[in-house]
Amino acid sequence: MADESRGGEPIEVDDETFPERVLKARGFVLVDCWAPWCSGCRKTTPVMRALARDHAGRLTVAELDTQANRYTCGKLALEGIPSFLLYRDGTELERIVGAADREKFEEVLRRHGVLD
Repeated sequence: MADESRGGEPIEVDDETFPERVLKARGFVLVDCWAPWCSGCRKTTPVMRALARDHAGRLTVAELDTQANRYTCGKLALEGIPSFLLYRDGTELERIVGAADREKFEEVLRRHGVLD
C-alpha cells in the first residue's frame, strides 16, 4: 500500500477496493471520507493532498466518496463527514470527525508514530 502513494498523491478507494487497499495494507493509511456536496470536505482537500505529498512513503492518503460507497460507510459507522480514519496494518487507530487544520492532523500522526 505505501508503495502506491510514493508519488505523493491520494489514492481513491471504493466498496470493492477498501478491504485490499486499507484493511490489508501494511503501514499507515489515512482515509478521507468525503462527499461532493460537503463544504467541510472541500476545505480539507488541500490539506489531504499536502499530507500525501509531504509524507509519501510513510503515509498513504486514501479518499472514499461516501455518497458512492454506502456499503463501506455503513460498515465504518461514520458519525458525520468529513471523517478521517487512521489505520496501521489494517487496524483503526483514531478518527477525526469534522474539518480540521493541518496541525491537528500532524498532531494525530505524531501521536501514532507516523511522524517523528
